[in-house]
Amino acid sequence: MSVDAAVSTIKDNLSQGIFDWDVTRGELQEINRVLSELSPAERNEAISRLSDDNLANWAQEVHGTLGDLSAGEREALFNSLAEGLDATQLVRVVNAFEGEGHGDSVRELGTAVATHGSSETRVAFVEAMAERTVEGRSSYDPAPTHRNDVTGNLVADPDAQAVAEVLASLQGSYFDQAVGALSDTQLGAVMQAGIYQAETSSRNGTITNFDTAVAARVVDAAASSSDPAVQARIFDAAADRLGIIQGGGDQGAVPGSFGTDGRLAPARDELTGALTRLINADTTGIVQQLETTERNGDALTTYLTEQIAAGREAEIGELILKLQSGNDLSGDPIANFEAETPDGDRQNAHVLGYFTGAIEAAVRNVTDDKVAQAEAIGDIFKGVINYASIAGGAAAPSPAGPGISTTTSAITHLTEAFVDDAVAGIKADGGRLHDELTALAYPHDAEGVPYEGERSETAFDTARGRVLDAQSF
Repeated sequence: MSVDAAVSTIKDNLSQGIFDWDVTRGELQEINRVLSELSPAERNEAISRLSDDNLANWAQEVHGTLGDLSAGEREALFNSLAEGLDATQLVRVVNAFEGEGHGDSVRELGTAVATHGSSETRVAFVEAMAERTVEGRSSYDPAPTHRNDVTGNLVADPDAQAVAEVLASLQGSYFDQAVGALSDTQLGAVMQAGIYQAETSSRNGTITNFDTAVAARVVDAAASSSDPAVQARIFDAAADRLGIIQGGGDQGAVPGSFGTDGRLAPARDELTGALTRLINADTTGIVQQLETTERNGDALTTYLTEQIAAGREAEIGELILKLQSGNDLSGDPIANFEAETPDGDRQNAHVLGYFTGAIEAAVRNVTDDKVAQAEAIGDIFKGVINYASIAGGAAAPSPAGPGISTTTSAITHLTEAFVDDAVAGIKADGGRLHDELTALAYPHDAEGVPYEGERSETAFDTARGRVLDAQSF
């Protein structure tokens, strides 16, 4: 079939009059068939030759009352469009469905672009949709068939949902290019769409649920990037949304703070797991970027709070070790701590202090009980030792008495005995948490003695204090 014939058939099937006042399901199915028989390029030309009014009428009838397309037929239609349309025509179709109030179909079209569009088309789609992510509705009432079976309100812009689906499908430089098209505000809207914050009213108030699958996929896609600036932006935006989930939603719909509502644990765990995979992809690069662009440490504190609350302290130990010795653990911790940038800044000391400040704030967020705080600190730094042992191929150390140097490998000289002494000190006097944490976080020499050196200590303390002040500790 020629493009001319296809356009004529589509318009005929969409036409209505006094004796043909509604578009039937059969006519909608005929449009699907006609489009499927065109090549991708012909499909794009055909859609370009339909007016905005034609598209709006089509979008309305796809969800018509007397005859509409099934979910499977809509999926086939959107897949066909995604395979052929360029970004300009895709946005016209999005505009038609959103204009008719069909936010779910905007999301469905985004899913089709993510699965059937070329990488170039997907990037162009994000670029073309960027401004729309913050210009339309910040929430809508989805269809009952929505993945969360929501009957109330979904706190997401439909356009941002479509972009989230597409962004999650990209890898490497394509992902970087798409993220680069989004401002921080737009990226926040996209990540908000990715947590599917669903609110349902009841006689007892508003019940809030979350589904973080799409947001987690966006974070996982960021791990494929080789640009730590891009990765840090995603980490920051995702951690902001993790904070919303910890609080039960923007309106505090779920009583209590993080960790108190078991219904939300799966959503928190899924997103936090993705954040862990991301930060492990380039620990030093991401934390350096966060220390530069997210000075108050909000993102790291939120993430570390969840890790500690969930009992995953040992995973934090792995990050500390990488910050001390480099991602490949090949660097000398003390030399790294003293290293200077060309302008004389002891950046590594700043970064380790920044991370340590976030650890302290997170521990205090989770509990004000000195025994629990001490045990959390102990688990974190025994995680350092255990990870060093695994990475260095050495057997895990056995506890040693004070003054005895027991090391796991050449990677770290921190000992279990030193950690145990610090834990005991905090348990005896909770006021010692700050100082004991400092001594544990500093690199240790071959005798197990914490680092001493004014310039690096000052850089460490400055960054750490900035985070603690911002977190009100």
